[in-house]
Amino acid sequence: MFAGLDEASESEGFDRGSLELPAQQVRLITEVAAVAQRTVVVLANGGVVSLEPWHDHVDAILEGFLLGQGGGVAIAQILLGRVNPSGHLAETIPLRLQDHPSSLNFPGEQGHVRYGEGVMVGYRYFSTFQTPVRYPFGHGLSYTSFTTGEPRVEGSLEDGFVVTVEVTNTGHRAGKHVVQVYVTTEAGPVVRPVRELRGFDKIELQAGETRSVSIELPRRAFSYWDIKHQRWLVAPGNYSIEIATDALTVLHSAPIALDGDRVIVPVTMDTPLSTWFDHPLVGTRVKEVLGLGAVEVSPEHLAMMASMTMRQFVAISGLPIATTALEELISASAPA
Repeated sequence: MFAGLDEASESEGFDRGSLELPAQQVRLITEVAAVAQRTVVVLANGGVVSLEPWHDHVDAILEGFLLGQGGGVAIAQILLGRVNPSGHLAETIPLRLQDHPSSLNFPGEQGHVRYGEGVMVGYRYFSTFQTPVRYPFGHGLSYTSFTTGEPRVEGSLEDGFVVTVEVTNTGHRAGKHVVQVYVTTEAGPVVRPVRELRGFDKIELQAGETRSVSIELPRRAFSYWDIKHQRWLVAPGNYSIEIATDALTVLHSAPIALDGDRVIVPVTMDTPLSTWFDHPLVGTRVKEVLGLGAVEVSPEHLAMMASMTMRQFVAISGLPIATTALEELISASAPA
């Protein structure tokens, strides 16, 4: 069966109001599936559509998205088994429109749409917040099967890393496989998705064949945009390079530690104490200036103080803290 969105449901110049297929198509799919021995649904649509009303009643779904003039021949070749499909989803198919992060801000108010997702766009949101989906970003099936070996990571941050894996076609016919490489880390001062796609490659293998696939990860693959410095930076810390079949299914991971960019930011009276204590140039002298050097401060009290600014701490601590000593630390905190 062929189904999809007509020009009244999806076209240029206006936005869709839902993810649903037209009601008559949903009814047709459901009723045909109830009496047919096997039902395959072929979809033609520009954006994602909801599969929920009928997904569990059909045997297979072939998503064509926007089919061009050769779409009919391509679909026929796949259905008849003459071509082995190898496409992968470039976006997530959610269970509900309400599960999508953009649903909170769309269609906006008074002609304005607020892009409130930040960096949590698409699969980044679903992976990070572990929101159940029907099919994740990167998902794709084949008439054959593949296995992917453990990754080997070589290189350096400055010259770039090369991730190499062995892929084997374990099925009985030739096919193409997409190796997806994601990077994950909690390092740095910014909120980051649980994983980000940083490289991929498609390889064609004969039945039983094994070949190596190498994917380059440049410095940019590990960096974040620093608003204060207006440039891409790599945070020092631990990272993991993940080999996955989609944004939710991780097969293997390889940990690496990066020195990154140690950017020194001068402190001020409005800087949190936690930043003062950790500062690479003046951090070791702060407790002494504050009169805490010879005092045993419990972890609980340190945690409570950490979010205070220096100005707040000086005002409420009651300690005889010399203003000139703080001014000297502020001057010394600026890199030469």
